[in-house]
Amino acid sequence: MEPVSVASLTSLFSLCLQGYSSVRMAKKLGQDATTLICQFEIEEARFITWGRGAGFLPTLDRMDASEVDIPLEHAGAVSKVLGQISKLMGDVQDLRQRYGIVVEDAVVSTSQGNAEFVGGLQTLRERLSVEYRRQSKFATSLQQSASFLKKVRWVFTDKDTLGSLIDTLRGFNDSLLSMQSTVSRRKFQQDFQALCLESAKTNDLARLQVIEKTGYKPLALPASHKVLRLRLELEYAERFDVSIDVGAKATSWPATDLSMLKIAREKVYIEHMDAPRSLGLYRSQNVVVEWRDLKESPTYAISGGQVLYRLQLLSKLLHVDTPRPPEFRSLGCFGFLFEPQPPRFAFVFALPSTAAANATAESLYDVLCDETSTRPRPSQTSRFKLARHLASSLLHLHATGWLHKGVRSQNILLFGSRSSAAEVSALIEEPFLVGHGYARLAANAVGTEPVTDGSDPHYRHPDLSDEQSRPEYRKQYDIYALGVLLIEIAYWKPLHKLVSSRRSAEQSANRLREIVISGDLAHWMGCVYSDAVKWCFECQSIEEPEVEFFENVVKLLETCIV
Repeated sequence: MEPVSVASLTSLFSLCLQGYSSVRMAKKLGQDATTLICQFEIEEARFITWGRGAGFLPTLDRMDASEVDIPLEHAGAVSKVLGQISKLMGDVQDLRQRYGIVVEDAVVSTSQGNAEFVGGLQTLRERLSVEYRRQSKFATSLQQSASFLKKVRWVFTDKDTLGSLIDTLRGFNDSLLSMQSTVSRRKFQQDFQALCLESAKTNDLARLQVIEKTGYKPLALPASHKVLRLRLELEYAERFDVSIDVGAKATSWPATDLSMLKIAREKVYIEHMDAPRSLGLYRSQNVVVEWRDLKESPTYAISGGQVLYRLQLLSKLLHVDTPRPPEFRSLGCFGFLFEPQPPRFAFVFALPSTAAANATAESLYDVLCDETSTRPRPSQTSRFKLARHLASSLLHLHATGWLHKGVRSQNILLFGSRSSAAEVSALIEEPFLVGHGYARLAANAVGTEPVTDGSDPHYRHPDLSDEQSRPEYRKQYDIYALGVLLIEIAYWKPLHKLVSSRRSAEQSANRLREIVISGDLAHWMGCVYSDAVKWCFECQSIEEPEVEFFENVVKLLETCIV
């Protein structure tokens, strides 16, 4: 692009930023308008995130704007769209007539705005740095939508016309996004995904319900899932008279009828009754039945009612009708089975829609353990995709308040055939995370319990090896287990082939870190993949690891393409 074109675009972009900032600082229309105000903030965030991806704003690793990345063939169209936005947001008379927005306090005029923002590229970059820092806090302001607009510059006099303004801005944003380069589109998707996940972290039901009503799926789905989770936690607390800090008071809603989820044993055909996991048939549909044996659980022996209720709540959260982000990579649950003697509980899962009618279900562990000389091996491209899916799944689970507690190759389920290299590559590109029997529902220690399913202890962080001083389970322990799983994927071998079962947990952890530090992992999968695994092992001191996990693992793995 010609330098003059870049200067023209940056000037227009800065004027658009000023317009968004001015209109954003408006008086509330009342409690029933918070969803509209939230939608306006979303469109502003989309515009700013587009600007960062296109090179107008600083990136996460530098505070200076980078090279402007607009395809030459779209430069003219982008300029026209930016011009329309700046005119729309800067024309006081038009805003008053078309959208019912009137001036209450003194506002910088459009001409003053021009003088302020075209005073040189360095001044513009300083302004954009300020906007970037403000935008990085978007999720926090979104969570506090009830008090967005305290400084009065504009007054909205009509909610309907505000909705019309939002629709217009959404159309402009869609046009800009459609004209992005491949690189900037990827940046936009990554950055906006981070904002969506961050916005779902709040535990305030009222704020989450505002986000849920916006209708923007990347935001609404995590928020909707979080709303249900918090409601169920509050019901759990009320039922067992325990304290759960969810940051919100219970409001009036009908109690969840978990009895509707209980399935009569005779209605489910199970191929292998004694297996922990088996294919079966329920209502003429293929299902996966996953058992949790309770007879050896010390927690069940002490408080069986709480354990059973927690598992039933999980079946509701995983239900086929429960909204959840597709990145969860979890199967939909029809309901549960319970056998009292000996006590055991089962989730009855639907097969994924992508599975063929005659599909087999294998765990990743089963595939890794195949040692036949003629076994087909997946491509490196497919292994990268598998790693990305699993990291993204864990990120979304954590962002909505889940602790899985069972991240391991035995709990990665695959559906399909693997008679050829192409088939096994396709097979591992669609993984599903199962093994939710020990997943923690509450945001604190209430309802948690030690994992006693006899699974490989070397997936567990060394801190969890001491039964006497076992710490409260944390997200970092799931991330550590993911790092171990990523090593298995890299070498395409089960963990017991990489680490001797005779080693202690500490010795096993040292051996796994040695694989990463020695450069051997980088030899097989590249330095970027190795860096992601290394971070999984070194993140234990980070208080809230989601943002760093996204930056140092999920985003890194997304760049691993062969």
